[in-house]
This record gives sequence, C-alpha cells and structure tokens, in this order.
Amino acid sequence: MFFSSLFEQIFWNQTGELVCIATEESFYTLRYNAQAIAAAATNKDLVSDDGIEDAFDVKKKAFFNFYYLFRL
Repeated sequence: MFFSSLFEQIFWNQTGELVCIATEESFYTLRYNAQAIAAAATNKDLVSDDGIEDAFDVKKKAFFNFYYLFRL
C-alpha cells in the first residue's frame, strides 16, 4: 500500500471521477477508472488479492510538514 499513514479524509469531485485521499502528512489525487472496474466484472483474471490494479491512476502525491507551514 502506498499510504505513509492511515487516511484522514476522502474527498470526491462532483462527477465521481477524481478523489483526494488526505493523510496526516500528505495527500494523493487519483483518477477513478470505471472501464477497469467494468472489465474486471467480466474477467476475474483482472482481480488480484489486492483488488483491481487499474481501478485508480495516481495523478499527484504531495507531502508536507504542518509544523513548518504553521511557523511561517
């Protein structure tokens, strides 16, 4: 799993295409791939023990230090 810590918040955009997962130290923006989910529904070989690998594409990872931000 690519999370450095457990997620704190999840935000979806209005179209349900983008999601932002926020942790205590970072956030990740991902694009939901509905076609990958549909393909996996008909082809179980696309589903691993970890889920459907192509279900999300990572668009941005950002890491920050809140202590530093609040000291500015």
